[in-house]
Amino acid sequence: MYLLVYLFPFFLLLPAYFFKASFLIRFFILASALYAFLLLAYRVGVGWDYYSYYNSYVSGVVYSEPLSGVVFKVSYFIGDVRSLYVIFALIAIVPPAFVAINEKAPRILFIYLAIPVFFIESFSLMRQASAISVMILSFYYMKERRSILGFFWGGVSLLFHYSGFVFFVFFIFLRLFGNIEWKTIIVILFIVSCMFIGALYDQVSIYFEKIKFYTGDGDYGYKMLIFMAVYCVGLFPFLGREGRWVLLSGVFLYIAATKLDPVFVRLSYFFFIPACFVCVKLKVNENIKFGVSETYFIVGFLLALYVKSQQIKSGFFPYHGEILWM
Repeated sequence: MYLLVYLFPFFLLLPAYFFKASFLIRFFILASALYAFLLLAYRVGVGWDYYSYYNSYVSGVVYSEPLSGVVFKVSYFIGDVRSLYVIFALIAIVPPAFVAINEKAPRILFIYLAIPVFFIESFSLMRQASAISVMILSFYYMKERRSILGFFWGGVSLLFHYSGFVFFVFFIFLRLFGNIEWKTIIVILFIVSCMFIGALYDQVSIYFEKIKFYTGDGDYGYKMLIFMAVYCVGLFPFLGREGRWVLLSGVFLYIAATKLDPVFVRLSYFFFIPACFVCVKLKVNENIKFGVSETYFIVGFLLALYVKSQQIKSGFFPYHGEILWM
């Protein structure tokens, strides 16, 4: 019963696979996105950082990232802490839903909801989840060769949380060098540099002492690494060359960051964005592919949710909310 509240947005999406009419596809995508938004926006005590943000609001804190700071200032102006969670939930859900509706591809939203480092993490990492969501817009427009919009939304993403900087710079370099040989060199150099993340951290922390504040749960980091590895094995054959390069680089960054401190694996979350665009036109009449694929994502989602719920202060089970309660 407790799981049902988290599974319902997937059930709402499934009918969209069966229809050819654009308005029906978009309707079910919108319905699923609306439910996911309500689940996220009106939760009470759900998510590792839920009360950290609550206490920040009560204390009058304004975060250093410009757009996250704006969200806090707007919520202070409204005068209700709930508005903080509502605004961040909107930012986390609207961009992937927009892309899915624009492409008439429910699978984009389905995968976004299912992959552990996206929707599940938005219950805790509100600023970073907003940055990831907006970066999906950037990646989408880059993929569509609308570079100006891609650069614009990438910049907007960084104004919510600076953790996307590594991914954004990496992806810009991949885009600037069209030659396959150069792209291969960039990926190799990036992977090699991941091996020296500890030394890089020591140097950076001298100038940015704030990052020493962050500490993570090592056990949780390694468990999630297993899930992400399983996801990557399943996704890798279906990605294009560029998507494979990005995902592979993200996996190496994830592994290296886990050894340093699991909190820094968050830098790698952005590298899993290409996964949202895997086989987006998969049709329900491809029975075996459809059944195996979507079941694969759902099982992974449930296992990751279970691991996440084992953290102290996670609050995932039972779910408590002002609108939904289970």
